[in-house]
Amino acid sequence: MNNFQSFNIPGQARLPIVWRTPALIFLGLGCISLLLAEYTAPDNWKVLGFICITSLIYAFQVLQRELRDGAMRLITDPFLILIAAFSLYDLLGALLPVLGSDDQVYLALNWYPTTAQDAVYLTGINLIGLATLLLSASFFNGKSMDVFMRPFIVIFADLPIRLIFWLFAIIGSSISLHIFYIDISDNEIVNGSIRILSSLAMIAILIGIIYRGKGEKFLYIVAIFLTLIHSLSGFILMSKAAILSPFLVLMIAFYIRKQNAVILIITVVITSISLTFLMKPILDGRAILAVSPDKSISARLDILRQVYSADNNNINNDPGPGAWYRICYIGAQNAGVDFYNHDQGGNDIDNVGWVFLPRIFFKNKPVISNSGSDFNAKVTGSDTSSSSMGVFISGYYNLGWLGLFAVSIISAIILSLFSAFSRVVATYGAVILLPVAQIGSYIAFRVDGDFLNDYLGLFSMIMSPLLILILIVNFYRSIQ
Repeated sequence: MNNFQSFNIPGQARLPIVWRTPALIFLGLGCISLLLAEYTAPDNWKVLGFICITSLIYAFQVLQRELRDGAMRLITDPFLILIAAFSLYDLLGALLPVLGSDDQVYLALNWYPTTAQDAVYLTGINLIGLATLLLSASFFNGKSMDVFMRPFIVIFADLPIRLIFWLFAIIGSSISLHIFYIDISDNEIVNGSIRILSSLAMIAILIGIIYRGKGEKFLYIVAIFLTLIHSLSGFILMSKAAILSPFLVLMIAFYIRKQNAVILIITVVITSISLTFLMKPILDGRAILAVSPDKSISARLDILRQVYSADNNNINNDPGPGAWYRICYIGAQNAGVDFYNHDQGGNDIDNVGWVFLPRIFFKNKPVISNSGSDFNAKVTGSDTSSSSMGVFISGYYNLGWLGLFAVSIISAIILSLFSAFSRVVATYGAVILLPVAQIGSYIAFRVDGDFLNDYLGLFSMIMSPLLILILIVNFYRSIQ
């Protein structure tokens, strides 16, 4: 029995070929969207509603069918996460102009002027990008990739799970504490790779909940304690993501352990309610903190008490744009397409080569994470904030349709490699490599982000060195 079998996780992993049929259907929906866009009036939002709701229904059916393979599929298939995230940002988010309140619609459509015809066209582009990614992935030889990665991964198989749990919990929590104090002092920038290592604590939570065996109750309690501590630190930092991430990991772990789909529904409901509850106070708290000379923990707690006080009259009582507005990228996506069509597209192509070169060895490496702030400056005139248009539109923003297809195919390669890595990790019980395996799911979820930073950047930081090590191990074995 390997380590994954001791978790008693039901189900099986599958090769990416299973995504070929969904890819063709999403491609059809995308082509229909582009065709309908030609005949959509600027103020006829019903067409957008039809496309998004139809696509959402199909995406939900796909996820429901594929999840019948069990929790093992969820752990080993980042394409499931991709479709879920795409449904959230590019379908549900795009429905805001159709079903949202007048205030939300005004904010979403006036950040950059956008008509119903624009929105239908953008949805078509995104659907074609998703279809190209899934179709490309379905043609990769998953078995060959599994065989290629196996010699390296088996080296780490069957290490004691409890040892791995404590290793991840201690390292991840220690780094998180270090980052917490740096963020509190606000006088230093934390390296991205260090922040990634702090996520080991999230993997410890996952392991602690789903582990079955000697000492499982104690690990279970420690995992819940870690969840509370990390969420509390996120609350003090006034970061919605840091507050919710531990609870999301906890709920996913509960689902894997209990195999009850109701838990997933509860997770969505709790997350939605939490975002609504946290959104405005956290934004108000950040605004007060930005002009406050005191950034200490006690000062932050005082600010939080202030913004959550029912009788507070000093805080703007405007409820704010709401969570739905935060997942609606139509304005930014329309700006990206318009800029490229008017010869004002991005220049990420100039920085692609630099992504793979570590700054520690190349001191003159340019900053490659400022594409979002540069884009925001084009729209608003200010580069003090960053705006994202989504992975597929970021490809179009840089190279038009060629960029869209290139980004989709390269993203398929990236996710396919992580998928193969996850399958072999699960097959041979190399739990200590689980954090690397789950990076693929994180990358897939960032379909709302920027290709250069969120997909290619993380790939170069994590998978590129691993591929070199895998090649070395395979070469060594071949000469034995």
